[in-house]
Amino acid sequence: MNDLIAETVQTFKDSFSSGGDTTRENAALKLHELQGRDGFPLAVWRIANSSEIELPTRQCAAIHLKNMVKRAWFEVATPHKEQWGNVRWSNIERNEVKAQIVAAIVRSPSMIQKQLRETLQSILSSTKLPEWPELSATMVQAFQTSAKPENAEEISGLLKAFLCIAVFFSYMGLSQYEPSFNMVAPVYDRLCQMAGEILQWSPQQPEVACELLHSIFKIYFRTIRTRLPNALAQEESTKAWLELLCGTMQAPLPQELQEARMSEHDEKSDIQRHECWKARKWALYALSRFLIKYGNPETQRAHVTARDKEFSQFFIKTFTPTIMQVQLDFIKTWIIDKKYEMFVNTKVQNQLLSNISEGCRFKRTWPLIHNMLEPILTEFIFKALSFSIHQVTLWEEDPIEFLNQ
Repeated sequence: MNDLIAETVQTFKDSFSSGGDTTRENAALKLHELQGRDGFPLAVWRIANSSEIELPTRQCAAIHLKNMVKRAWFEVATPHKEQWGNVRWSNIERNEVKAQIVAAIVRSPSMIQKQLRETLQSILSSTKLPEWPELSATMVQAFQTSAKPENAEEISGLLKAFLCIAVFFSYMGLSQYEPSFNMVAPVYDRLCQMAGEILQWSPQQPEVACELLHSIFKIYFRTIRTRLPNALAQEESTKAWLELLCGTMQAPLPQELQEARMSEHDEKSDIQRHECWKARKWALYALSRFLIKYGNPETQRAHVTARDKEFSQFFIKTFTPTIMQVQLDFIKTWIIDKKYEMFVNTKVQNQLLSNISEGCRFKRTWPLIHNMLEPILTEFIFKALSFSIHQVTLWEEDPIEFLNQ
């Protein structure tokens, strides 16, 4: 195996070397030859997962690993999945990758991490979560780590790995959804606790904290996007998550964001991608699922269970007014009182308006909106629709791009 690893490492190096086309072509032929050898997939996995090998070589191995998993994870070709070249995965190789991939994602550099996350997604697309109990147990155990600033890098890696699982909840059928969720339900309880801990120290390190909150809220939204699992529909769980989402919207913005001005930034500005805005964006996305879907009795009249109808009635009485007031307070503090001069992320603005539009339909939230209707129209909506300095400049310099936007 060591000889195969050494030979594969050299082949990967030759494949991106500056020695000329001949060297790279020979490397491609050599790589095709190596793929037919026993143990080659495991050799590529160990190269991608080794901290002793140079980063470009590891990245090359990680990309190759991703492609091998995506196209050749099964030993026997199926009508929907043709065998890729002469690559063959053995059960021993599959088991080693499955046992170590979460730890590898957590400790790998970002460029390797991205390829390993796609590898995990490809494995999950063929090996369903109920068929992989070890993954659930690994995740439950890994999230017992303390949510302190010094552990932020480790937590970030875990969240990105777990997001690969959460994404699949959006596409699962009803028969698979609850059994799959129940396997990782303890992780969501821990995520809720971690988010609360992170929110407490977020004023000291806002960008680090918001990066973690952004990932947690994205996981939560992906999970409840199409269905609300029974465990998350319990009153205690719903209340805890909504307090976190609303608490994030109520938290003060960092000074650098407060000083940013609409006249100085446009939609392509780097400040649009600030982690504090991303955290609030995904918090609003999650709140919108409750306002529009699960907490809206009008959408729960047909093709839903008695639990769904009961939950929507309970939600609109208990939580909807508070959620709407939090969003109205955000608009008043950062948009109306600032005369629409402070820069606010475009997607955050759009989601706020969408949620307010939905709230106009409910008798419990309409009075709250009505009390602020005039400043919302004059200081927010009207100014958002007006020409900005950047739009005028774009119109003058590139009319076609202006129309495309």
